[in-house]
Amino acid sequence: MEHSQMLGVLCKPLVCLERKSLSQRRSPGHIGAKAATDKILNTALPQLGVDYIDLVLIHKPCINGKPFLGPCPDQKPERLDTFQGLLELRKQGKIRAVGVSNYNGDHVDEIKEEFGEPPAVNQVQFHLAYHNDTLNQHMKDVGTVLQAWASLGGPTSGSGGQGQHTISLGDPRLKAVAS
Repeated sequence: MEHSQMLGVLCKPLVCLERKSLSQRRSPGHIGAKAATDKILNTALPQLGVDYIDLVLIHKPCINGKPFLGPCPDQKPERLDTFQGLLELRKQGKIRAVGVSNYNGDHVDEIKEEFGEPPAVNQVQFHLAYHNDTLNQHMKDVGTVLQAWASLGGPTSGSGGQGQHTISLGDPRLKAVAS
């Protein structure tokens, strides 16, 4: 089954609502400018009852997901087309920021090279048991905020791939951070 994911804090002018999450069933990542625009304008905004969404993420760079953060150069045109569609929605005031999820440094660089700006956010698995300091530094260098998913080892623990890394909630490192 296909899906894409949009996350964000939803706000109407001058009034912020509680944090909400919307998951849309479509492609696992890039879906093209037209499909992304249609999904936001005709489904997400009306269903949420808001005028704009603060942050929309493209879920992952490669549809097949193997390797999860692999290069998949054959899918670059679709990635860029989807990002372009979301930038157009930002110009229209329908979304405030365009981000990505699970992109590697090269994927972020191709966006910056094509559009002259990097994604606002790159949401990746990042926690005490699994973190990519090279990617974190690269995101800082290009001006993209690295946002953690599975920040405590997450719900994907033991599922293979990136999710195989986890820590116990009793881990002394985690307790030290929490204290």
